[in-house]
Amino acid sequence: RMAKSGELGTLLQIEANFVQDKFLSLPADNWRLSGREAPAGPMTATGVHLLDLSVGLLGPAARVFASVRQLGSQLTNGDTLGILVSFKSGANALLSAILATPFDGRLALYGNKGWAEVRDKAHPEAPLGWVLTKTLKGKEKQSVDYPPATAVLANLEAFADAAAGRAPYPVPQEQMIANVSALEAIFRSAASGKVEPVEN
Repeated sequence: RMAKSGELGTLLQIEANFVQDKFLSLPADNWRLSGREAPAGPMTATGVHLLDLSVGLLGPAARVFASVRQLGSQLTNGDTLGILVSFKSGANALLSAILATPFDGRLALYGNKGWAEVRDKAHPEAPLGWVLTKTLKGKEKQSVDYPPATAVLANLEAFADAAAGRAPYPVPQEQMIANVSALEAIFRSAASGKVEPVEN
């Protein structure tokens, strides 16, 4: 709401990370560890959620650069991913997804009137809630704790309502397509080592 209402001003940049080590015990033939099924390592495990949030806040992406490496595990499709997404609006997102370190999850959105950060207290599998911190120009930093929510259930209920014609799904179809287009460009960039355009 802060982003959409203009409270943060012109949106400039997102910094976000979703890191965990839960996949280290998966069998080697699990699809999440396959370079064919899950290119760019952590992208389809955790990074896609950060990308979805970024597209939802900043709009369609224009180009991406992604670097994936195997640095801290046996995960051959990569365990450490860094991404720079440049959006058509001119804003950027710096996304980090790692599968070889204990859990941390956060998203910070910076605007020219202030910034806001949401930080997970625990892994979403056993949620403990979030801490929202914001600073607006000329005001003190504020932090508020929020209790856990059943995000997966809420999403399934929204999908069921849309399928039954009771309510539109809260994520517009053009946003879904923009997200998939950016995801495909990230896969291409991770493979090529180059900046790749997003084909919207």
